[in-house]
Amino acid sequence: MKLLFCLLVVCLAFDQLNCLEFSEVVELPQGKIRGAIEQWRGRSSYEFKGIPFAAPPVDSLRYSMPVHPKSWEGIKDTVAYGKSCPQSAWAIKAEDTDEDCLYMNIYVNKETFDKRTTQLKPVLFWIHGGGFQGGSGNEHDAYKGVPLVILEDVILVTFNYRLGVLGFLNGGDLIPNLTPNLGLWDQHFALKWTRDNIHRFGGDPYQITIFGQSAGSAAVSYHILSPQNKGLFKGAIMESGGIMKFMPKENLTDVTTDIVEAVECSNATDKLSCLRSIPWNNLLSNVPRAFLAPIFGDEFLPIEDDEAIATGQFNDVNLLVGAERDEGDSLVCGTYKFAVLKATNSTKSTYGYIHTQAPIRPFGSTPIPNCGRKMDKVCHCDELVYVFGAPLRDPTDYDADDIELSINIMKIWADFARNGVPTKQGPIDWPQIGGPKMVNLIELNNKFVGKIDNLTGTKCLSS
Repeated sequence: MKLLFCLLVVCLAFDQLNCLEFSEVVELPQGKIRGAIEQWRGRSSYEFKGIPFAAPPVDSLRYSMPVHPKSWEGIKDTVAYGKSCPQSAWAIKAEDTDEDCLYMNIYVNKETFDKRTTQLKPVLFWIHGGGFQGGSGNEHDAYKGVPLVILEDVILVTFNYRLGVLGFLNGGDLIPNLTPNLGLWDQHFALKWTRDNIHRFGGDPYQITIFGQSAGSAAVSYHILSPQNKGLFKGAIMESGGIMKFMPKENLTDVTTDIVEAVECSNATDKLSCLRSIPWNNLLSNVPRAFLAPIFGDEFLPIEDDEAIATGQFNDVNLLVGAERDEGDSLVCGTYKFAVLKATNSTKSTYGYIHTQAPIRPFGSTPIPNCGRKMDKVCHCDELVYVFGAPLRDPTDYDADDIELSINIMKIWADFARNGVPTKQGPIDWPQIGGPKMVNLIELNNKFVGKIDNLTGTKCLSS
């Protein structure tokens, strides 16, 4: 025992890598990687963290479309998260951010990995939230694959994408050679990378379900609408977020002008080169505060949502949507309204839920005021506790109700990824959202298994 303790101290003090148990090697087009093995309840998962899915978007690649990373020699150890993308006023520490941030994490249980040449499993492709201004695919270490990939035998993919002024600046007529929606293009590039490479980890490239929360949920709706994503995914899950339209295009032009002036690029002949020359931390600290989000009218989103759905110019896939009971009408109704819009011209299924059970411990490091179990308020992000299995990873922080609901929600998400149909709740078959008059939702709460809510979503249709 004393020898084991001494070895542990040496590992922690000198070289943590030498103490890791490594996964088998995976050969990618750019080179070989190996991850780390994590044990949970006697079973093993492989965690590949910090896989470069695109070249660092720095120097001449800032404000450019993502491109493939350079090849490397030898075996790259992908055992630690890559840096998060630059952001200000967010929960992620400044030292954990960098412009070199286009990294991916892949989680798979050992049994699935071992059968990768004979039997491939469904993939859940996670798009993080944060208002398109912040967040990360490794935020708070909360989007981990354990226990989800072990209990439900799926592969989980998380990743970073460019944010704010680096990811969603619209050049308009002022900087016409600046590609808009770069953050969405990063997501698309990560999705294509997953389609092309996930079989190497045991994942089925034809069974990819994209899912996201808040801005990540809005991003899911944009990917459904984008012609660039044809055939890249077979299902989608939206958690608390629909199409975001915060300002008209003329106001976006004013915002771009203000940003260019703030960083003293107004008089530059080549304004894009000027923006590329500014250190990223200076760029973030000097630009005026503005909400920069996806826009319609470019190659990624050529047609507005109403027209795209009405004319059938969208990716028609099975869809599961939902919201938190007390997070506010804009998030709740935005989510359900998109589901109803999609269902009006879809040959695929559309399902809805409403989450009504607050966890004892909220998601993230900063609880939302006046929310939680004691207040009986189910607020923004609360479902993430259950989706990623936090009550099973840290059972001392939660109670039996939290653990039970987490097991149920992980199964619902995984069954939807497998079959396109969410898990039956008690005796109730999950009702579909089928038209513009009534929205039937399944309530996700241990006390009301199989209860149907036909008021929350229906009320949104009249707002």
